[in-house]
Amino acid sequence: RFVASLVYSPKTVFGLGGDSRSGRAIFGGWTISPIVTVSSGRPYGYGVSGNAPSATAGGIFGAGGSNRLPNVEPNSLRLPKIANFDLRISRRFRFTETMNLEFLGEGFNIFNRLNVTNLGSTAYTIQGTNLAFAPNAATFGVPSEAGNSIFRERQIQFAVRFHF
Repeated sequence: RFVASLVYSPKTVFGLGGDSRSGRAIFGGWTISPIVTVSSGRPYGYGVSGNAPSATAGGIFGAGGSNRLPNVEPNSLRLPKIANFDLRISRRFRFTETMNLEFLGEGFNIFNRLNVTNLGSTAYTIQGTNLAFAPNAATFGVPSEAGNSIFRERQIQFAVRFHF
């Protein structure tokens, strides 16, 4: 997982107004704060649903335990990578040493990238009395969630704050 953030507060914007007090008052006070997040996808494996026929306990062998496909390494597959770009731009107007007014805009998932956070991991279903495995092609590997509390669809918000 890679996360990088930056808070940049230039004295002026594009070098405008750098030499004069009125120029700094007009073009100064900006803050730009991006956050970039990139991570590899979460691992998952081939799952099996159902129970062995005439089983005394759950699971594909009838003895309880995991419902993963035997003879396949666990977590041998990965979800797609997650990439996210958030941005905050604000402008502060100072009135006194302790009082100022700040206008800000924030954007989350600016590029509106689809970040898959979960998918169907049930590859087979046990059917019948002879322990027949039926492929679950309709849902295996198909995204079932594209977002959680952190990685969501694009969201933009604006605010005004008065500090005193």
